[in-house]
Formats: sequence, C-alpha cells, structure tokens
Amino acid sequence: MKISIKIGHKAPLLLYATVCSLTVNAQKLPNKQETALFAPTNVKIDGKTTEWGNTFQAYNKATEVFYTIANDNDNLYLIIQATEPIIARKIIAGGITFAINTPEKSKKGEQITISYPVFDSKNAPNINLRINTDDLSQLDYDLFIYDLNTEFAKKSKEIKLSGIKAIDDTLISIYNEYKIKPMAAFDDKKQYTYELALPLKYLKPAIGPQSSFSYTITLNGSTRVEGARIEYIEGGIRITSPGTSAPSMNDMKFISSPTYFTGEYTLAKK
Repeated sequence: MKISIKIGHKAPLLLYATVCSLTVNAQKLPNKQETALFAPTNVKIDGKTTEWGNTFQAYNKATEVFYTIANDNDNLYLIIQATEPIIARKIIAGGITFAINTPEKSKKGEQITISYPVFDSKNAPNINLRINTDDLSQLDYDLFIYDLNTEFAKKSKEIKLSGIKAIDDTLISIYNEYKIKPMAAFDDKKQYTYELALPLKYLKPAIGPQSSFSYTITLNGSTRVEGARIEYIEGGIRITSPGTSAPSMNDMKFISSPTYFTGEYTLAKK
C-alpha cells in the first residue's frame, strides 16, 4: 500500500520542534561573533552549512540572521543564514552588503564592499515565499524547494564591488577570474543560506599589520518586493503592483528598510 506523506499532517510538530531548537540556539549565541575561527579544510561555497557543522558563531538581533566569519590562509569567509521567510524575502529583494573598513576610513570614508545577490530590477527572480506549503505532499514540497533554488540560481549571476584597488570593475560575474565566490540556496526547511569566499590578498590595505579589521553587514532592503513597489509619498505610503497579491503594508515597510550591524574580526592562525 502506498502512503502519501502530507507535510501538513506531521509537519506542525516537526516545525514546532525546529523553531524551538532555532530559538534556543539563537538565545545561546552572542549577538556578534566574539572569536576568530580557522575555516575547515573542506570548504565548498554552495549555499550549504554542512562543512561548518550546521552551526554558527553568532545570532544578530538587529538583522535576525545567524552568521559566521572565518578564514584560512587564502580566503576570508562569510556565512549567513535567515531562518525566517520575511528575512529571506528582504535579502532577495535587496541583497547583503559586506563592508570591510580600511584604516583610512575615518579620513576618506573608504570601504571594501561586496554585495550579493544583485538583480536587474527588470529581471528579478520570481520567488514567492508567502506560499503556504503545509498541505503539500513531500514530492510537491521538494519540487517547490527545487524551483526556488533553480529560479534564484538563474537570476543571481552578479556581484557588486567597490574599494578593491586590484579590480576596476564594479559589477562582476559570479564566475569571475578573481576567485571571489558567492552562493546562496534554500534548504529543505526553506531556510536561506548565503556563503562568500573573498581572497585575503584583496584585504591587505584593510587589515593592517595586526590582521584585524572592522566590518558592517547590511541587509539592504528594497522598495521593489515580489513584483510590487512601495513609494513614500507626502502624507503616507503607496503600494503599486501589477498583480493582485501585493505583500502586506507592514511587510513592504520592513523589507524596504535597511538593517545592519558592525563588528570586529582578527584573522585566525593555525
């Protein structure tokens, strides 16, 4: 006899347990990463946290993301995970900017910045995380996750850069000659994981002789969200959408507003 497993039947308990586990983990972690971490030898930039033991060094309350910064002898790594759909929607709308402050920042305002994903506003991915997946069969749910990742991978082909003196271009392909590698993907719980590898040779002006630097991680937000647009007009806010299912006003306001935090990191040695 064939049994069709419905996520909606048993998932509430599983989802509840997962949410509780994530909440407990977030409560145990510091708001900002406190120690340096030497990266594992098998790092693969694929939007998965397997080689990191599916754990993070901090949970930042301002941005509501888990994150880890690590390094080896060649690269600096940034791993970010959004477990809440609204946060993933915000990241997809406007991307994440990782800014590394140079020693001259206080005088010249210089930063090294890497932003990903970057989408053309006319060619944004058709990703809808507001869909209720509770009643989908396991097969349909797996297909839903597959379609999310396929659509995202198809449209997220560029990285925006500034402040790297060795690279003149400000917009480069993810398949670039500079070995700057970003990737992001949704897992089977609809959690969004972002990974970045940045060669350390580009950071020499920023890290100084002490191999330390300050950083800012920003969830940029966007006024364009899932096909709709939010406009701040005199006397209030206006939402325009070509479709009939524009996100809620609260969601639009939240997604359009950038959130960020700052921290410091010293390269780990092995």
